Amino acid sequence: MGRGGIEKELKFNKDLLSEISRRIKLKLILSLSSNFDELKLDVGCGDKRYTKHLKNCIGIDPFPDYQEGLVVNTPDIKAISYALPFKDGIFSEVHFHDVLEHISELKETIIEVDRVLKKDGKMIALLPHDRNWWILKVLLWKWSPEKPSDHTKNGFLHKEHLRDLRGSKLLDYVNGFISEKTDQIPFRIFPLTTGVRLCKD
Repeated sequence: MGRGGIEKELKFNKDLLSEISRRIKLKLILSLSSNFDELKLDVGCGDKRYTKHLKNCIGIDPFPDYQEGLVVNTPDIKAISYALPFKDGIFSEVHFHDVLEHISELKETIIEVDRVLKKDGKMIALLPHDRNWWILKVLLWKWSPEKPSDHTKNGFLHKEHLRDLRGSKLLDYVNGFISEKTDQIPFRIFPLTTGVRLCKD
């Protein structure tokens, strides 16, 4: 097999694994979402791979999502998580799908989530499982604020922030909310992602 054939096969396998991961995570998200017909917000929606499966859901992101230099999908509204351009108490759910670990202004973001959620609203998040944190620690040990990764856009996944990457640690920032339901994927025996639904305390 030539170089072109190998690259094509690697891309196929990568795309296949990405699609399997997306479907598993989507199933978890839908199991955590309970207010099917009410207005929802997806913070850091990226290419809207999950937003489009949630009924009445608005996707926000500070920048368009890119794939090989081309804009493949854009958020409904360009906005940042710690300054949400919405009125108080209008959303039944606010979603974060693999996003909280990329936000440096976590406390400010949670305050904003509390503001735009209804009194009985829910916060739904996918977070790195603690076991996944150890994998990331090994892979990212050499990253520093001076050497941000292009993948993390603003370099939040560097050694200064590794202590906050664990799902259990990230939840320490979620003041005023209590966990209502949790689940892990892909397997309970060896989970990599934790899904959690929180309600106002």
